[in-house]
Amino acid sequence: MYKKSFKFLSLAAFILVCFFTLILSFNVKGIENTYKAPKNKPIEIKGNKAKSTNVKILGNTYSNKEKNNEIVDSINNKNLKPENYKLKKIVGNYEKKYTNVYKVVVHIGSQTVDVYNNNDLIKTMICSTGIDSASTPTGTFVTGNKGTSFFSDKYGEGGYYWTSFWGNYLFHSVPFDKDKNIIQGEVAKLGEKASHGCVRLSIENAKWIYNNIPRNTKVYVGT
Repeated sequence: MYKKSFKFLSLAAFILVCFFTLILSFNVKGIENTYKAPKNKPIEIKGNKAKSTNVKILGNTYSNKEKNNEIVDSINNKNLKPENYKLKKIVGNYEKKYTNVYKVVVHIGSQTVDVYNNNDLIKTMICSTGIDSASTPTGTFVTGNKGTSFFSDKYGEGGYYWTSFWGNYLFHSVPFDKDKNIIQGEVAKLGEKASHGCVRLSIENAKWIYNNIPRNTKVYVGT
């Protein structure tokens, strides 16, 4: 009889130990629950904290790490489609537009200068090119630096409103002396060869080229 009682007590003790062990396990690890999540509403969990920061629910998965496939793919640019852009020719920060295209033609034979805008003749000027011993170079050139006046100690002369078309070869006014007085004898030579290689013009015409013809304008010098 005592043996039966001892077996009964041992079995009861074993059941109690298992029961308390199960209770303690639930208190320590927490219970992972499954919920039906309402759309667009946050879920609040009360009680013991779950081991993971993710809560398994039926429907959408909410995670504070935000590592769902859609976000990861967006970060890796997998869902981004390339756009095609047409490039425009830019000068500085602005689109280059050619509204006025000038060219200057010097005729040594007739001692005249023609100015064209978009191939339309807009101005003809009488000039003086270089004398035979210091002739004006022929060919195709482009305008460069400009200035309001210069003076040459070598020749004792200067000029107003100069525009370079090749190095020291310039468009400029009829010459003035060291006192900046226009040399009237040189004014009278307009229409014939008289310079040291430059193209002389009246003060008015030299100023017009200075004000209106931009850098890099083509200049054609021929017979």
